[in-house]
Amino acid sequence: MLAGQVTDGFTTPLVGFFSDKINCKHGKRNTWYYIGSLLVTPTFLGIFLRTPGFLKSEKAEGIWYCIMASLFNIGWAFV
Repeated sequence: MLAGQVTDGFTTPLVGFFSDKINCKHGKRNTWYYIGSLLVTPTFLGIFLRTPGFLKSEKAEGIWYCIMASLFNIGWAFV
């Protein structure tokens, strides 16, 4: 889970900066919420549900969890 927190430390300030600067046709923040929600939902499931069957080694599972936690925290920064 540390990988996700490190990613969040970089992502949150960037998302805050860009969400202040970019205006979208659906509102200043709504597009960011939509993207974040689309990213958070599958990665949350990827963290807490059984890992895919193609991951045979513990190292592969560790990489899977690092990626899922990082993507989850990127999506959470968007929300």
